[in-house]
Amino acid sequence: TVTTNQKTWEVQAARNQKWCTVEEVEGSSFVVKASVNKNREEERQTKVTVTTGTGRDAKRVVLEVTQRKAQAPFDIKITEITDTEATITVVPRDKENRYFCDIIEKNSLQYFNDFAASWYGSMEAAVLILTGKGEQTKTINKLQPGVECVGYAVGLSEDGKMNTEIESVDFWTQKAQTDKNGQQIEAVGD
Repeated sequence: TVTTNQKTWEVQAARNQKWCTVEEVEGSSFVVKASVNKNREEERQTKVTVTTGTGRDAKRVVLEVTQRKAQAPFDIKITEITDTEATITVVPRDKENRYFCDIIEKNSLQYFNDFAASWYGSMEAAVLILTGKGEQTKTINKLQPGVECVGYAVGLSEDGKMNTEIESVDFWTQKAQTDKNGQQIEAVGD
């Protein structure tokens, strides 16, 4: 909010953009408002011009408005990738926001959406049941060797509605080890 002591004044946001607006408040103040910047690649900039007084006493001030680029809702790291497992670590920007994270084979993503809808009624309902808050680390160990996978996280409101974009990281599992005859060698646990 900006306040002026001048009897006459006007304020105007640059006309070549729509994300930044100005509104007069109580006759001697104005508020600069900006819509959310969803672009993660670049910040936005514009100018707001305030003109006060008239004639020779007129003064013009140009305010520069800069809005930072959008930040991803989650920081996702995929580590310890083998032929059949990988570990996902998710750090949410909002530690209180409920979210779901998982790793699945990339070609299974549509299947997962269909499964969630048939078992739980919707993706939102499924995710609400299977969600957590704060930093999470999970190891998923039922992956196939040599396939493209995706680790992802999506935020949810308390009523189960998605409130962030799906943030994801693509990766490949390692190829299976084979013996000299080309037969796959299976790892045997302890």
